[in-house]
Amino acid sequence: VLTNGKVISHETLRHAYYAVEMSALLCDSPEATIVEIGSGLGGQAYQALLMNNKISKYILFDIPEVAAISSYFLLSAFPNKKVRLYGEGLISADSSEEYDIAVFPHFSINQLSDSSVDLFYNSCSFSEMDGDTSKEYLSIIQRVCCKYFMHDNHDAIFEFKNPDGSTSSNIIGSELIPDSELFQRVYKKPRVHGLPEDRSFVHYEYLYERIS
Repeated sequence: VLTNGKVISHETLRHAYYAVEMSALLCDSPEATIVEIGSGLGGQAYQALLMNNKISKYILFDIPEVAAISSYFLLSAFPNKKVRLYGEGLISADSSEEYDIAVFPHFSINQLSDSSVDLFYNSCSFSEMDGDTSKEYLSIIQRVCCKYFMHDNHDAIFEFKNPDGSTSSNIIGSELIPDSELFQRVYKKPRVHGLPEDRSFVHYEYLYERIS
C-alpha cells in the first residue's frame, strides 16, 4: 500500500490488526505476558508492543535461524527495552524476570511454567507442521496459558515424507482444538487478512478462552 510517499506492506496491516485484537483482550491485564509461536521476523511483536504499553513481556519462539533474524530486528527496533536471548537467563514468564522481550529457540518452549502466560498466538504455522508437533504445542498451551489462545490457520491437508520413508500429515486449523474442559471457543471466523499465496486455502481465525 502506497500512502504519503511510503510503502506499507500487507504484513504490517495484518500485524496491526492482530495487535489491536490483543490489546482489547488484555485491556484489564496491566502486566500481561504474550507468547508467540512461529514469530518470524518479529513484526507482530513490534506492532503489539507499539500499541500496548501494558504488555509486561513478549516472548517469541521459532527455529534458531529465524530467531537470530528476529533478535536483530527487535534489538534494533527497541533500543530502550531489555531483550533476553537464549543462554542469557531463565526461560521464564515470571514477573520477577527483568526483561521486556525474549527470543528463544522453539525447542525450549516446554520450560515455561504452568499458568504463566496470558495470551498465546500463532499465525499460519500450526496447520503446516507435522501433526505430532502441533499436538505437542497444544499440550504446552493447555498447561501454560491462563487466559487466551488465539491463532489463524488453514484447513488444507498436507502429507510429509519422513527421513525413514514413512509419511505423516498435519492437523488442520479447524481440528486444532484445546480441551473443552479447560477452554471455550469465543469465535471462529474467516480470516480477515490473507496472504496472496493462501487464496486457494480455506482459512479461519480462532480465539479460545480459559475457563478453568
